Amino acid sequence: MLREVQPRAALTPGHRVDLARHLPGGGWALAAFDGTVTVTDPVLTVERRVDLGMRIGDLRVACDGTWAWVGDSGLWTGTPEKPRPGPERTEAVLWTGGGLWTARTGEEVAVELRDPDFGVLAAASLPERYGGSGAWLHPHPDPGTVVLWTAGPVWAGSEAHVVTRDGDRLRVEPIPFENPDPPVFLPGGGELLVALPDLLRVSWPGGSELARLPWTDISPDPKDERPTRDLWLLPGGKAAWGSYSRRVRIVDLATMTVEAEVVLAGHPVRTFSAFHAVPGIGSPHGDLSGFTVGGAGVLSVHHHREALLSDAADWAGQPAVAS
Repeated sequence: MLREVQPRAALTPGHRVDLARHLPGGGWALAAFDGTVTVTDPVLTVERRVDLGMRIGDLRVACDGTWAWVGDSGLWTGTPEKPRPGPERTEAVLWTGGGLWTARTGEEVAVELRDPDFGVLAAASLPERYGGSGAWLHPHPDPGTVVLWTAGPVWAGSEAHVVTRDGDRLRVEPIPFENPDPPVFLPGGGELLVALPDLLRVSWPGGSELARLPWTDISPDPKDERPTRDLWLLPGGKAAWGSYSRRVRIVDLATMTVEAEVVLAGHPVRTFSAFHAVPGIGSPHGDLSGFTVGGAGVLSVHHHREALLSDAADWAGQPAVAS
């Protein structure tokens, strides 16, 4: 079943959108890897545009408004107008209530919790198994915990770990599944979702499988379509799950079934050939580059150029609340 969602705001920022971040005040930061960032209010009205002066690989903003980004020469924090250089060789950053988390790869994978002056509060390392891996950090309901996801080049393999501060050290617990996409923890932290590509609901700690949605229920031939790392929780016990055909399905987590496919009004699913200069390929294809859930909204990016803001409740098929 197709579920058409009507956007309530739209913005074409005039630059490529590679990263979209929900800001503590409810606004959004739309960033290009070349360092151009457009900052908006909660309804995509542009407040300012900044140039970080370097290529970036990650960007996060803390609750107090402090930025952190990974540039060509390492980690930077502060504001775009008054940046402070930090440690080199940082690949991923994430603010939590516990501080600034950083991760990097090399001969090993290193994850660190730092104070605002870059001092290391706790650190841990684990083997780098694939050669040339990258590292990413994802949030967890507990502010003293993050999810570390590492992946090798060109489908070489991936791993996920739960990293928790324990005094002056970090406790690292593997999520026991082979080649997972980044896990998403449910509120409370007692369960998580992980795609293998089958989507599993898993208890934590322990990692016992509770329920499974086979990817073949969505695409009988996995060569035709595979899931992306876009997996976000929605209201009402639902989740939105993206695919490399640039489409998104809504999963009912109680039954672990697909209840709908979301399309944004004006952005229908067409064919691969309609979006690419490759004639004769009729497989269904959309124009969705990615999406981010923040607050009560979903920011979807189309063709890496246009941002649309819609209501998360509409994606989840929830009834409108009278004002």
